[in-house]
Amino acid sequence: MTTATRPPAPIKDAAIRRRGLVYTGRCHADIIRDLARRGLCRPGDPIKSHEQGFTDRDGRFLTREQAYARAVLCGQLEDIGGLRELRSEMLEHLGGGHA
Repeated sequence: MTTATRPPAPIKDAAIRRRGLVYTGRCHADIIRDLARRGLCRPGDPIKSHEQGFTDRDGRFLTREQAYARAVLCGQLEDIGGLRELRSEMLEHLGGGHA
């Protein structure tokens, strides 16, 4: 009996993970504004870089670095080298997601 491995899910949304909860949206700035509007942070509060990432279509949170690698693996993004971390602005170039 063989076990079929499922391909990794592509990147879907920008996300911020705070206090164990994941908030998603089109871009990190929109999520921060929404958190502030809901009283979950104050405008101008720094959101630590390790709290910013992305979710895949299965809802898993990925760091910026993990999301970049996943987007390349899924063919959503060409590996351009350099920083190798996904940014909200790059979502519009990904297949699927909010773009």
